[in-house]
Amino acid sequence: MARALVASGVRPGTPVALLVDHLPEAVAAVHAIVRAGAFYVPLDPRWPVRRTADVMESIGARHLVVTAGHRAAAAHLQDALAQAPSVVVAELLPGPDTWRPAHVPEPDDLAYTIFTSGSTGLPKAVAIQHTGVVNLIDWFNRRNGVGPDDVLLQTAAFSFDLSVYDLFGTLAAGASILLLPAAELGDPEQIADALVDHGVTLWNSAPALFTTVSFFLTDDSRDRRGHCAGSSSAVTGSRSARPHSSGRSFPGRPWWRWAAPPRHVSGPTTSRSGRWTRAGRASPTARRCRTRATTSCARI
Repeated sequence: MARALVASGVRPGTPVALLVDHLPEAVAAVHAIVRAGAFYVPLDPRWPVRRTADVMESIGARHLVVTAGHRAAAAHLQDALAQAPSVVVAELLPGPDTWRPAHVPEPDDLAYTIFTSGSTGLPKAVAIQHTGVVNLIDWFNRRNGVGPDDVLLQTAAFSFDLSVYDLFGTLAAGASILLLPAAELGDPEQIADALVDHGVTLWNSAPALFTTVSFFLTDDSRDRRGHCAGSSSAVTGSRSARPHSSGRSFPGRPWWRWAAPPRHVSGPTTSRSGRWTRAGRASPTARRCRTRATTSCARI
C-alpha cells in the first residue's frame, strides 16, 4: 500500500487524508502512509462533505486513502474540491513485499495532523511529530507491561488522538488489536460482550464510554461466557473514570484486583509539550517527554 501511495505521487512530508472504517485495512493504511514518509490526516466519516473538503483544502491534502465502503464519499469529495485528490483504496495484499521507501521519517518529521472539533469556531489543525508518538508508546508499554499476549479493543475514532496509541503502540509491543464494526461500537452491551468473548486485556478510551460499558459487565454475563485469562489494564483520557460499583468486574479481574487501577494519561498531542499538575509535579505525560525519541513510527 505504501508503494501504491508513492506511485500516486505521495512524497516525504506530504499530507494524506484518511477516510476509513474500523477495519484491518485502516490500520494497514495508517502504517503505509507513515512508511511512505508522509503524515496522515484522519477525517471523520460523520462529517458533512463540505467540512471534510474544507479540512483537506486547509492543509493542502491532494491524496486520499479510503476503505471500500467510502468510495462514494471519495467521489463526492472529488467533486467538491477545486483540485480533485488522487484516491487509493486501502486493501490487504497477500504475501511479503520487499519494497522499501527511499526516505525513512526522522523524529522531528510530522506523523499526523488531527483537527479539533471546531466547537469554538473553525476546526484547528494540531500537527504532531513522530517524537511525541514514540514517547507515548515507549512510556505506555513500559509502564503497563504490554506484550504479545495482550489484546486491545480499539474504540476511539481515528480522528481522535487516543486512537494513535491503539494504531502504533499495540503493534510495537507485538499485541493484538480487536476492531468492531461501527454499529457494534455504538452499543455498550455489544462492547461488553466483545471484552469477554475476545479476552480483551487493554482498554483505552474516554472516561464516559469506560463507565457506560462497565454497567453491562455483570457477574451473570461473565458466568455465561467464562472468565478471560490474564490481567487487565484500563487507561482513560481527559478526566478520571469511576466504575459504577466496586463489585463489578472487568474481564479477568475484579475492580480491586486489577494489575493496575484505572489511570488517566494524555494522548500524544500533549506528549510533545508536557503538562503540569496543580500540585506542581509533572504529570506522567510531561515526565515521559523528558527523554527525546530517536526513532519514528515508520520503524514500528
